[in-house]
Amino acid sequence: MTFQNGINAPSERYGNGIKYISVMDILNNTYITYDRIKGLVDIDTQTLRNFSVEYGDIVFQRSSETPEDIGRSNVYLDEKIAAFGGFVIRGKRKGNYDPLFLKYLLDSRTARKEIVRMGQGAQHYNIGQEGLRSIALFFPTEEEQHSVLKPQFPKDSR
Repeated sequence: MTFQNGINAPSERYGNGIKYISVMDILNNTYITYDRIKGLVDIDTQTLRNFSVEYGDIVFQRSSETPEDIGRSNVYLDEKIAAFGGFVIRGKRKGNYDPLFLKYLLDSRTARKEIVRMGQGAQHYNIGQEGLRSIALFFPTEEEQHSVLKPQFPKDSR
């Protein structure tokens, strides 16, 4: 993945415009679709291009007051392009894998332990792009990924 921090717009830009993914969208959804995103931000086309989230991208919570929530992740599964907020890091998809499986893998005990270990802080915990980049995950074949997902997401077409 390639990583990027989200947009930090002036406060008067929020509340209308294009949908943007915030930490609450990461935490409150099994996976993220355009219609489930709550926030709006007024940005121009070039800014949207620079801070876009597309199908299969993973979004991470950058900071938390508790180490257990540092680097929580979710996956964007929609064809409509959205933006992502400043307390979010986007992981741009590279390679062939099922993005929903990667979200499942990132929620595993092993991955969570690594992510929390990479977080820093005393009172407020943060993880950056370098910390996320250093986490190594092992992927089974795409066929095995789909077989793992079927019991987790039976209504999904996988």
